[in-house]
Amino acid sequence: MGLEVSFRLAWKAETGDNGGMNGPMQFCLSRSVLAVLCLAWAGIVIPTGRAQPPDRPAAPSMAEIKQWVEDLGADEFYLRDAASRKLIGAGAAAIELVGESLVGRGLEVSARATAILQQLAVSGDVEAEQAARAALEKVATLRVTAAARRAQEALDKLDTLRQQRALDVLQRLGAHLNRQHEEAGLPLGEIIELRIGNGWRGTDEDLRRLRWLIDVNQVTFDGKRVNPAWIEHIVQMPNLSILKIKRVKINDATLTHFAHLANLQYVKLLYVPVTNAGLAHIQKCKRLEKVMLYGTQVTEPGADELRKAIVAEVDRRDGAFLGISPSHLGPDWFIRSVTAGSAAENAQIRAGDMIVSFDDQQVADFNQLTALIAKHPPGSTVPIGIRRGNTVMEKRITLGEWD
Repeated sequence: MGLEVSFRLAWKAETGDNGGMNGPMQFCLSRSVLAVLCLAWAGIVIPTGRAQPPDRPAAPSMAEIKQWVEDLGADEFYLRDAASRKLIGAGAAAIELVGESLVGRGLEVSARATAILQQLAVSGDVEAEQAARAALEKVATLRVTAAARRAQEALDKLDTLRQQRALDVLQRLGAHLNRQHEEAGLPLGEIIELRIGNGWRGTDEDLRRLRWLIDVNQVTFDGKRVNPAWIEHIVQMPNLSILKIKRVKINDATLTHFAHLANLQYVKLLYVPVTNAGLAHIQKCKRLEKVMLYGTQVTEPGADELRKAIVAEVDRRDGAFLGISPSHLGPDWFIRSVTAGSAAENAQIRAGDMIVSFDDQQVADFNQLTALIAKHPPGSTVPIGIRRGNTVMEKRITLGEWD
């Protein structure tokens, strides 16, 4: 809409007639008229009726793409810049010709072609991403050329950039990223955990981005609304070493995916309906160091069979959690710390206390206490004896569950 038409429409709306001026309107423009004029002057269209859907641009022809590739080496900067933008917009259709221009056409063209492929490799279009990466990898295999070095540098940056974009999308859809997260009971250094739970709003297609997470070494699926089918997407993750599944309605067949996780070291299954039959799939994990089965349907004889079949530690419990850390494991131990929000904190157990009995059985050391707790499911209420200084007190405590 032109400036004159915008002015007429605004003036008509303000005065209520076809051009007559009412009172003080003869001498000043209202704020609404000024706003219309400013918008029109800036080139912004003001809709006056039903909005029409924008026309989709036609897909570029091969002749156009070839010309744009030629223009990457044009003398005029505006032609080179326009060609770069048009080739990025062309998507997968331009990748083959852009890839060919990486070699033998000079530094300017090679640099621009590399940047175009790098942009397309993180475009969100699966076809374009795969084709662009393949084009860079093809050039990188030449090794001895400047173009090969440039392609390899682009690939190195691409992994980091693609991971960040994937994390941005996953977190926007409800996943949670925890950095420097320390997983209880696991002797690891820095852990970067991605947690997917009941608040996840994405689709199966969105979860395909998990394969781009090169630095994430733990995935947690947590909640009854989690779809067991989501778990298959972890198979493509390159450096996954810890997998935790809690309160998810998985079955034994779900564990078949574990065999494809080459770097899996720790498995934690909490309150899931896995049975002894599913343990055969866990046996196929070659690098396992510890398997934690808390509140599952795995029996102690089933856990024993797994212990015989693998080198990894197998820790089976009925799933109750007290929430204390010991000063040491032997006799004369005391409580070093209490977990916030745990059953121990709710029962007002303190650091420095000693637990002398549990469920009417004397406690000699922390290992014995752990074994006694392991025989109870979450929600169990048991008597507990606590020594605080010179005083021994009796409490009844309702046990919680593991996180």
